Amino acid sequence: MHWVGIRFVYISDPSLHTVLTRVQQQKQTLFPPIKAMGSLSGIPTVDLSSFFDGSGQAACQRVADELAQACHASGCVGIIGHGITDDLLQQGFATARKLFDLPMDQKMLAPHPNGAVPHRGYSAVGKEKAYTKEDLQQGEHYRDTLRKIVDCKETYEVGSESNEVQYNIWLPEAVLPGFRTFSTKLYWELHRTSMRILDAMIMALNLSDSEGDYVRSLHSGHGNQLRFSHYPPVPIDKLNKEILSRLPAHTDWRSV
Repeated sequence: MHWVGIRFVYISDPSLHTVLTRVQQQKQTLFPPIKAMGSLSGIPTVDLSSFFDGSGQAACQRVADELAQACHASGCVGIIGHGITDDLLQQGFATARKLFDLPMDQKMLAPHPNGAVPHRGYSAVGKEKAYTKEDLQQGEHYRDTLRKIVDCKETYEVGSESNEVQYNIWLPEAVLPGFRTFSTKLYWELHRTSMRILDAMIMALNLSDSEGDYVRSLHSGHGNQLRFSHYPPVPIDKLNKEILSRLPAHTDWRSV
């Protein structure tokens, strides 16, 4: 099963909010479109709006080529013109804040089970531990040692209501009214965007119609994941002493 992981990250550390605000204010300078950059020394952005506004084949091909160039040269790229409205994005961050501001006993009404399936519901700080490829090669004893360094984050995973294996685990409606309805809406809106990114990649790779249709058929949206994430404030000395950590370097598996 191919899947897409999309994250809404709520950071409650005031200093980090200041940094993010400055980045938002300067995003056109920090992340200019590729054509305006002349080089890929920074992180490029690609405007995907041609895939939403009916601009035509030639315009879409130009965007697809820019996306491929950015991914090949930089390994990462910012997307603008992605079809997600500012109102929906702001509602997403507001929903994440309300979710993680709930008392712990209420959040634990939708607990993530022990184990990987289903990968849904609420995970408290320390529940999850990420490893690098090198960590995994070191063996179980080494990983047990790393688990003593707590990853200081809490998360909530949701997905397609039609996935009977990775089934959703919801809070009671009375605890956070509208959360289930909004999360489901956001999930499918983000899937729509991910499919346009996939269309651009298919075009950039010059796949045939039949090849493109096959790749799209692997991405029904029912195997995807939307993760709400919260990174609470962490004392710097605990990070330095490796008592706590943020999400460390790791490898995710996904298509878009």
